[in-house]
Amino acid sequence: MPPSPPAVELPIPDGLPRNEPGLPVPDQLPPIELAPFAADLGVALAGPIRSVDPAVFFRRMAPDCMAFSCGEIAQGRIHLDACCQYGADADLGERDRILEQHGRLTPLLDPERRAEPWFLDEFTPDPEFPSGGSVRTNVVRGACIFLGHRSFAGTWGARGCALHGYALRQGLSPVRLKPHVCSLFPLTYAEGVLCFSADYQDYSCSHAGSRAYRLQRAILEELFGAPLVAVLDRVETRLLEAPRVPRDGLPSGDALRVLWRDPGSDHPRPSHEESHGSATAKR
Repeated sequence: MPPSPPAVELPIPDGLPRNEPGLPVPDQLPPIELAPFAADLGVALAGPIRSVDPAVFFRRMAPDCMAFSCGEIAQGRIHLDACCQYGADADLGERDRILEQHGRLTPLLDPERRAEPWFLDEFTPDPEFPSGGSVRTNVVRGACIFLGHRSFAGTWGARGCALHGYALRQGLSPVRLKPHVCSLFPLTYAEGVLCFSADYQDYSCSHAGSRAYRLQRAILEELFGAPLVAVLDRVETRLLEAPRVPRDGLPSGDALRVLWRDPGSDHPRPSHEESHGSATAKR
């Protein structure tokens, strides 16, 4: 086995806002229920998301993956496109939509990957997926099969996702072709909670950049609709503008607790254990 690469100082994007000390980390605080805010706005929520981890509105992410040399923090090494190394969950409808492009996509893939199956056969039941479950993209040579591909310039070994690049070539939104959990990253959802992917904090790109919600707001709207984003906007405003809350800092306990109560009510929201449980997030 070849030796592990030496540890290096991982890059943090210069000139980008950093995660401020004391900010909530993923899964630290109870999720905020969205139904009371939807009722205040007079909108109906459809889709699987019913609550949100407050950290989504505070933690940051590098805004341009392709312009950032990401790395794995624990290993202390550069690892470009590290978030694509595990493959991804795909709804059966997404799988079928991708397979319909097989003839057009195959020439874009690394020649060493072309003969490999694109998806694994194992089906994982999950009622939050439209088809009732998911399959995973295949992992070949330590990365998702769609990672090794040819760039727009015709060179092999290009960074990024072949599905994303192909959609752009066709004048399509990549969100309409890629598995939606890929488009959402670093966000995901589980048991109704919009939250961070479990590996978000493993990568150096999680230290600076845009707040994750702002970064992914348009994608959330494209996937789940404008009513959800309107409700999330309201929660964001309450979090960032509550009394005694520095805009770039962690709200006080009193300011946060008001968000776990129905607007205009003194009834507290459920505890973290009651509301979040032991969900397994999509990845």
